[in-house]
Amino acid sequence: MKKIVIFVTVLFACAGTVLAQTTTPTTSSEPEIPLRLKLMDKMGRQSFNRYVLLPTSVSYVYYELDTVTGRIWSVEFGGRSKDRRKILMNDEDLRGPLEREEEVIGRFELVPTNNSFYYLMVDGHTGRAWQVERKGIADKKNKKAIIEIK
Repeated sequence: MKKIVIFVTVLFACAGTVLAQTTTPTTSSEPEIPLRLKLMDKMGRQSFNRYVLLPTSVSYVYYELDTVTGRIWSVEFGGRSKDRRKILMNDEDLRGPLEREEEVIGRFELVPTNNSFYYLMVDGHTGRAWQVERKGIADKKNKKAIIEIK
């Protein structure tokens, strides 16, 4: 009987230690990264750079976004020199005329949609939004690649 009591006591002591370890929050010397930045990293974005490259549904085409002005380039790459090019999709500074002296990195953000031909771009300061269409598709339709959503 004495052995059973000792066994049960040891069993409860071990179970209590295990439960205490799983419920106690761990401390780390690394700062906690906000969820938004973690998601941005998983989407392949560099959140603190002026220029960011974003993958498209076409494996050899990326979009380069100037996060200060909202300008976008289509960057194409390949094995041959004629396959490598950078095409300006919009040459307009999308900041307001009174805000052009202020350079805020990360102001513009480009977000993919469920439709592989379109992205949405948003101005994080004013909330203005634009529809961004793949350059080749827009050219075939004789329209601008970036259209403000009003």
